[in-house]
Amino acid sequence: MINCNTPISSLTHKESSLVVELAFNWCVKNMGFKKKKGLPELKVSKKKFKTDPFYGDYVDANHRITIYPHTFSELGNCVRKLIAIVIHEYAHTLQKGEKTYNKMYQKYGYWNHPMEIEAREYEKVWNLCYRDIKPFLP
Repeated sequence: MINCNTPISSLTHKESSLVVELAFNWCVKNMGFKKKKGLPELKVSKKKFKTDPFYGDYVDANHRITIYPHTFSELGNCVRKLIAIVIHEYAHTLQKGEKTYNKMYQKYGYWNHPMEIEAREYEKVWNLCYRDIKPFLP
């Protein structure tokens, strides 16, 4: 049975994709979406980034969230981190666009970037998401 402490490395791609999809659907239901843009596209990639680990990203230009579970599965992360990353990237879909992000990035960098700080705050509800999606996990 998949629980919040299950190592991502023990999941198949299909299982990690299911966690991502359930967490994404939870975000849509509980965080809403910009009606003007509609729902973002979701992609679960098999790519692995060994240096400067890349867990996920949101690209405003194509309104797509991509999650890279294989990158952080090797770092000993568990399902709770996978859920938190989905929530983090989804939070970016609710923020102002890429131009604003890039301007602020030049000024603040990544860790002090106000939009990243806000997205990290959203991650803190991972446990609420897990509680709601748990019945649907194998």
